[in-house]
Amino acid sequence: TPLTGFSVEEARHARRVTIVGDTTAVGAAVEQGLRDAGCVVVRLTAPDSYALENLFKELVASGTPYPR
Repeated sequence: TPLTGFSVEEARHARRVTIVGDTTAVGAAVEQGLRDAGCVVVRLTAPDSYALENLFKELVASGTPYPR
């Protein structure tokens, strides 16, 4: 079951983690820590909120939470 949250500690227990935002939002060290904990990590970034909204729409339309 997918979960949504903001806790890195909880995310360490997930198989897949999606980070929304660039490394100013969630640092590269946090991302690497999640990978080291065994998580498959995908980072979604876009140049602005409009582009990020379109990315989410594309993902929903494709039926997958992960970009190709």
